Amino acid sequence: MRESFNAIQKERATTDEPLSLACIAVDNSRHVLNAFTEKIREEILQDMGRILSASLRASDMVARVGVYEFLDILP
Repeated sequence: MRESFNAIQKERATTDEPLSLACIAVDNSRHVLNAFTEKIREEILQDMGRILSASLRASDMVARVGVYEFLDILP
């Protein structure tokens, strides 16, 4: 992810095209997610990542960067 971001950032710097980042935190769901076992919680968060990824354009990227945080790169 870091290599992809660096490449996109370098490319955008030479073309003056915008690059957007979106941080999505599901902290408000923490108390709900913590009611599940770690395995189930992890499966739910992975599903959330897949849903985010499927909701974006093909050129966009999503990565889980924390326990409850996702980062979207929107070139």
